[in-house]
Amino acid sequence: MRSGAQLVADQLSGLLGYFHERRTASLPSTGEPSREVRRGHEARLREHEALMEWSRRQLEDGIAFDAGPVTPRAVIAHRSDWFRGKIAEGLARQGIRVVAEVEDPAHACGVAIAEQPDIVVVEGNHPKMAGLDALTRITTLAGHAVIGVQTRDGESVEQYLDAGAAAVFTRRVPPAYVVNDLTRCLTGSASC
Repeated sequence: MRSGAQLVADQLSGLLGYFHERRTASLPSTGEPSREVRRGHEARLREHEALMEWSRRQLEDGIAFDAGPVTPRAVIAHRSDWFRGKIAEGLARQGIRVVAEVEDPAHACGVAIAEQPDIVVVEGNHPKMAGLDALTRITTLAGHAVIGVQTRDGESVEQYLDAGAAAVFTRRVPPAYVVNDLTRCLTGSASC
């Protein structure tokens, strides 16, 4: 389990990686940007907003540097309020603090970079940002997180696993199973 000081170090590292990535990214300089470029820009804007909110909250609350263990943390990104609620309830019963419940994966990327959660649950088929794109960003900038992806019918399972997902679930899998599987991955009691 990470200490408070390690959590803050991970958060700063994630933020530095994010800002370095943004600094080196470039948009086409001529012509009208494509729909894909505009969607990417909107996704980065939501990430930025999440980072700014986190930074504002941290400055208001103050950062307590603590050498003791930090309660495991989670981020849930899914359109369904019901699914997010069930996952949050299950994680809370396992002693895991849900630091954010958001509707779209782009917002989850920003929160994951800032919060450096231990578990992230992402919807794989979101229209605003593909789950594979979110997974790739989260594994790059919050690499220690155990990531679970929920897909429609099990499509792209191999791609999600190859991109760093610890587990991939279809919509028919009950939320309690998702929670138990990801918790076992976090504690190392499952082969993920």
